[in-house]
Amino acid sequence: MHFKIKKTSRKGQGVFTTKPFKKGDLVHVFAGDRLTSKQIDKRIEAGFETCDDPFQISRTMYIDLDELSRSINHSCDPNCGIKQELKLFAIRDIAIGEEICFDYSTTVPQYKSWWKMKCFCKSLNCRKVISSFNKIPKKHLDYYLKLQILPLWVRKFRIYDRYS
Repeated sequence: MHFKIKKTSRKGQGVFTTKPFKKGDLVHVFAGDRLTSKQIDKRIEAGFETCDDPFQISRTMYIDLDELSRSINHSCDPNCGIKQELKLFAIRDIAIGEEICFDYSTTVPQYKSWWKMKCFCKSLNCRKVISSFNKIPKKHLDYYLKLQILPLWVRKFRIYDRYS
């Protein structure tokens, strides 16, 4: 394993690399149980999950992430992005000891714009709030689209005229 899970100063657990990655390298494949939205709702109602925990992979399917996958934090200035549904790729070189992170908003479609989470990344580009992809500033969204790190199922719900 090329990662260590450890406590961060402001985000709870985080995932840190024990080896360097080059831009374009596959960093991690998200793993866990595949569940329907109804199954996730039951887990949330029973108190086993919060609405922030499941990783949505289609309009009606989620992954109940394993510990390593669940510990990967958000950043408004990420070093990774998701391609091919569950694969996390380096979008820049990543040094040993660096925290692995991606922009959670790239996985939240516009129809879920009600969902919000406070951001603790403290990056220069910090938006203070994590929400749906349509809240990502145009400059950053264009960059993500160029890198193809906006999952296909999220792009399907994108309003193209907004950025044309």
